[in-house]
Amino acid sequence: MKVTIIPINNQSEVDSSYSAISDSLVGESLLFACCTHMPEKPAVIYSYNIRDNSVARFSDTNLILPDSSLHGKIHTPIVTDKYGDRFCATHFAYPYGLPQPINYPGSRLIKVSKYGDAVDLGLIKPGNGVIYTAIDNKRSVIYLLTIPDASLFRYNISDNELIRVGDIPSTTCVSRNFAIDHDGRVFGCYEGGGLFVYDPEKEKLSLHDNFLPTSSTKQWNSSSRGGVNRLDRSLWRGIYFCQYRKKFFGILSSESRIFTLDPLSLSITLGEDLSSNNTSPDRKSNIFPTLSLAQSKDYMFYASSIGLFDYNRTEMASGFSQFIMINKDTLKAESIGEIRGGARRVYGIMTATTINDSEYVAIGAVERLTNEPYNPFNVIDGQPFILGVIRISI
Repeated sequence: MKVTIIPINNQSEVDSSYSAISDSLVGESLLFACCTHMPEKPAVIYSYNIRDNSVARFSDTNLILPDSSLHGKIHTPIVTDKYGDRFCATHFAYPYGLPQPINYPGSRLIKVSKYGDAVDLGLIKPGNGVIYTAIDNKRSVIYLLTIPDASLFRYNISDNELIRVGDIPSTTCVSRNFAIDHDGRVFGCYEGGGLFVYDPEKEKLSLHDNFLPTSSTKQWNSSSRGGVNRLDRSLWRGIYFCQYRKKFFGILSSESRIFTLDPLSLSITLGEDLSSNNTSPDRKSNIFPTLSLAQSKDYMFYASSIGLFDYNRTEMASGFSQFIMINKDTLKAESIGEIRGGARRVYGIMTATTINDSEYVAIGAVERLTNEPYNPFNVIDGQPFILGVIRISI
């Protein structure tokens, strides 16, 4: 594999990136967003040009939105409609990453037209951020999931109409990912191993408790990581629908295990535990799955972290990421090796997509070279790191 790493500009202004990358190219560019946990600072949207491997600052939330100072995150994928317009939603950031009460006005939906104009489409739900979005281009709708209320919304693009379709059972955490099948049904999960399915034809939200395999493994940082961003080992950590095989492919939080989900029979098939592909002898190796899953036609791609990686919460990270390919037909996983671009290695990835069905593009924490500027918030085991675009040609 060939790895190219491009550092992001303005390192001191951003500290992380979660899920917020374009699901497809528009022209030769991908948009992605980085977050900040500094109080009253905006999330930043960047544009990555795949031809010349350049990264440019596209816009900030404070240039697009009212009450912008509290929109420190864009935590959703940047979804693209059939006309080349892109959409994402904002989210609140706990000051300095510490869970606490926040007077948040509410997430807003942003549209970036194919011509590059950014427009505020309005408020989603007062007091709530949006944790994830997915688009159904056949029906021209976008689904959005809020926190802390765990409300599922449908946004009709052509009518500019927002409809709440139901609430997902949740006390402190919700699905980090959901996906849409070929019939337009939305599949997501909720704590306790539950599965939710929204059928737009029947306008029905179905709940299936205790559906996913769970683990007795203690949740990482459970004593100190509270608030609505708490993670739950009974959820899945990533999921995609494969239109060629008519089923979902994902990774479980319980043990970093790949799985498939048949949307018709609601049956699960388990594959390999991806942590077994790490070469590190560290017993903590990859017990905390990342948000690095992406897909091509025949493969799933995943960047496994050695230790427990989540940007500033990386006091237990103990090594560098490896790139794993999973065959969709056999569910066999193969480690291609440590992700290294020139003199830089990668600590971890939480944002990824694929382009041209053969290249993996991600945003993650990479090694800092001497004298490079960095964010004081971003330190692993006493060593500062920086954020970068990671492009892997397979």
